[in-house]
Amino acid sequence: MLDAIQTIEGFAKGKEQFIERDRVIDTERGKKGALEKFQLKNGGWLTKSEIVPLVVADKIINAVYVRQNGSSYVRSKPDQTNTNNFSIMAES
Repeated sequence: MLDAIQTIEGFAKGKEQFIERDRVIDTERGKKGALEKFQLKNGGWLTKSEIVPLVVADKIINAVYVRQNGSSYVRSKPDQTNTNNFSIMAES
């Protein structure tokens, strides 16, 4: 199999890139109940406008960016529960 990969991709040495990814461990809601602030495990608090580019660039492990009905949201990755997955995932 290695021979097949080398034949297709060539024999040049590759370069690994390490992308440090963070996770949301807590959130704060605004007056209307929407998530407005996000606390990262390896950093401080970010606003929604600050975290969106990180989520879109896949630098946040446990969050997704969703656009629905003209609005944008940052949410925990979907599962079968209705709990605050961000705080639960912080423990793992």
